[in-house]
Amino acid sequence: MNSLPRRRLSEGIAATLSAQIADGSVAPHADLPAEAELAARFGVSARVVREALQHLAGKGLVELRQGRRARVRPAHSGMLSEALSLAVSRSNGSGAHLIEVRRPLETEIARLAAQRATEAELTAMQRQLSEMDRLGPLLDAVPSDAESLVREFIVYDLEFHRLLGVSSHNPVMLQLIDALSDLLRETRVRTTWSVVRLGPGTVPNRRDHWAIFEAVRRGDATRAGELMQKHLDRVQRDLRSADLADSSEVR
Repeated sequence: MNSLPRRRLSEGIAATLSAQIADGSVAPHADLPAEAELAARFGVSARVVREALQHLAGKGLVELRQGRRARVRPAHSGMLSEALSLAVSRSNGSGAHLIEVRRPLETEIARLAAQRATEAELTAMQRQLSEMDRLGPLLDAVPSDAESLVREFIVYDLEFHRLLGVSSHNPVMLQLIDALSDLLRETRVRTTWSVVRLGPGTVPNRRDHWAIFEAVRRGDATRAGELMQKHLDRVQRDLRSADLADSSEVR
């Protein structure tokens, strides 16, 4: 058993676990090992482990649950989302401003994802694209409930982009993507709905996303970044078209 003072031991364990949470080695919502397992791993008593976990809970990194393992809490992007929302609400052309932020951020995310994505992460991304493919033909028909289908489509669209952020294994980038997603949802619904109304075969996002995914799966970082830039250029054009359509309807 380690002979260092208990407080120093618990602080050291807390620092180690905190670093693992910060670098993504332990994912949000994942359970930490049981106290007994952690005690054996670090060569300390269960009491020292409990103190370390209490320290992490005090920092908001884990959730302590009676009789169950400590669970890693997701990084809180709410304050960042609120700050970005305020900035957007005060600006004209907010959609264009968001695109200007997304272009360098998501281009680099795509590059990093091509270098770092795991098989499980690739499978999760592919699942989102399959759901978008399922909805594509339904949207092409422009049914009476097309707007609700567009909203469902955008859920998978944004989740694909979020999973790219996860696959970057950069927690700061993931925080930014999470915060931006809250702001992008309604804009993406509006622009996609504007495109859908043009008629069958007009929703290009599926092709864009599959191309990005294939580049990521091949590990081609340069191509993944290029395709993301092209995709966001298309999104920007769709945004301009939606703005023109809205202004015409107002007139």
